[in-house]
Amino acid sequence: MKISEKLVFGLRRFYMKNIFYRMRERRGFTRIKMVLDSLAERYAEKSDRPEFNIFEKDWDNLLILDACRLDLYEEVEGKTDGRTSLGSSTAEFVEKNFSEGDFSDVVYVTGNPHFSKKLFSELTGRDPDKTFHEVFHTYMTDWNEENGTVLPESLIRDSITAKKLFPDKKIVIHFMQPHHPFVNSEIENDSAMVGKDKANKIWSRLEREEFSKEEIWKAYRENLDYILNEIEEFTEDLEGKTAITSDHGNAVGESTFYGHPKEVNTKELREVPWNIIS
Repeated sequence: MKISEKLVFGLRRFYMKNIFYRMRERRGFTRIKMVLDSLAERYAEKSDRPEFNIFEKDWDNLLILDACRLDLYEEVEGKTDGRTSLGSSTAEFVEKNFSEGDFSDVVYVTGNPHFSKKLFSELTGRDPDKTFHEVFHTYMTDWNEENGTVLPESLIRDSITAKKLFPDKKIVIHFMQPHHPFVNSEIENDSAMVGKDKANKIWSRLEREEFSKEEIWKAYRENLDYILNEIEEFTEDLEGKTAITSDHGNAVGESTFYGHPKEVNTKELREVPWNIIS
């Protein structure tokens, strides 16, 4: 690592850990963070995988595992193809994949609230229920308050219904795991996707070293194991070509980034699996 990289990463790490979360409400401190973000991104490792819109490829069933970076997936499933996502967050993924194009032959089953009419229209200028042939807004009916997320069985149920109702359509199933909150994890739950204080989110707390990277990586991997086990039988029954991918990756400290901020181009945030399983 060059001296300039060490300096930038060290400065951003110190600022985020010791200053930003205490002072972020004051004028100017978010601007400093943005400058440091830009500098850190400049020196970060980038993905060398092909970048493409998910609809450029041939598939009948597409399973999206939210926030699943490629190296994590390969750690569990072994070597596979990968791709560079068009975005580093779900918001960017939605904006860049669905702002234009004809998706009238697609049924979208989603546990992710970014497909609500309000958020989707803000990102794309379109109505999700008019963009796709049909949308199953499973997050609206089956949000699990205890776990702070949508569990896979609800999405599998709605996907089976969708396949029965629309057997000739392509289907996208947007699962929420391995995205935090980590289901059935020993990691304390008070940093789940509830509340508005980003300082209490799991990635901000990891940044402040309230957890170790090893603890979080273990929980992250176990959440991937969980979703893969839950969907195994379901995927075996799917007819046609089935692919597994993700909307974006997730950083756990690489180049001083954590979580999945929007519009950040690093390998860990944008390199995701592209695995044809049948």
